[in-house]
Amino acid sequence: MAEARLARDDLALVDRLWRDWSPTYTPAPETLANIKAGLRERLGPALAYYRALTSPAVQREARAASGVVRVPAIHLHGELDGCIGIECTDGAEAHYARGYALHRVADAGHFLVHERPDEVSARLLAFFGPGADADAPRR
Repeated sequence: MAEARLARDDLALVDRLWRDWSPTYTPAPETLANIKAGLRERLGPALAYYRALTSPAVQREARAASGVVRVPAIHLHGELDGCIGIECTDGAEAHYARGYALHRVADAGHFLVHERPDEVSARLLAFFGPGADADAPRR
């Protein structure tokens, strides 16, 4: 049933999700055409990820695996993300023993690498690049 809903009207749900998840970003028509072309023959596998998120077994494993992350981490999150709300970042730093760098990206949604490629690249290069001190705590 989900595959049929996703396929309906030339994958119109994909267009709606892009608008809802990144409301200030309009992808180029060829970008959406390429995404849809990639999905058309793989609707089941594409939906499997979302089905697994609600699986009781996956949720049990996630709870068992949750704990403190022991490596420095960076988190880039669009403040207008309509898929995973920015409020999900509240308190995340408590789960990171060696530093957690949260960068809330204003006027951006869920698809940051498309919306702000230069900012994403700069932040990642600064975090992982030469001269980055992997042992330094990060905020």
